[in-house]
Amino acid sequence: MLRYNRALSLRSVPDFLRLLDEYQFAATLLAPSTPAVAKLDRLPDWQRIYADDLAVVHVRRTKPPARKN
Repeated sequence: MLRYNRALSLRSVPDFLRLLDEYQFAATLLAPSTPAVAKLDRLPDWQRIYADDLAVVHVRRTKPPARKN
């Protein structure tokens, strides 16, 4: 949980990016005030598809990387 909170607050951008790939996220649902929202807006592999006062949804434009066993 601590890693998740640190990642979404962008205390470690590299760990945030690793987390997205490690768990093969294909979409996110975050509060608009979450710092990670702005980062996802700037990543070429991610697209914002919905936003309102309560939530922002991003989807991955490309297939998530294959998990390493």
